[in-house]
Amino acid sequence: MRRNTTILALTLTVTFALSLSALAADSYVPKITKQQAEKTALAQVKGAILESDLEEEHGKWVYSVDVKKDDGTTYDIEIDADTGAVLQAVLDD
Repeated sequence: MRRNTTILALTLTVTFALSLSALAADSYVPKITKQQAEKTALAQVKGAILESDLEEEHGKWVYSVDVKKDDGTTYDIEIDADTGAVLQAVLDD
């Protein structure tokens, strides 16, 4: 009985923590738009945008933009969602 109560308590705690995380993501409003981030990414690496998403990484909100160049290589470019600064542009394996 005690084991079941402990498992239930842990399950509820994890569920609550995940709900809070989702709520924080829904309430965050970036200072730059997705379109601005994509434009910045294309200025960094010329090509076509495959995908772009707003993500929280290490406590910071960033746009992760995947750009495919004409030669077929793909770059992952991270743009700070508050400042618009390029945080990294790396070749995606």
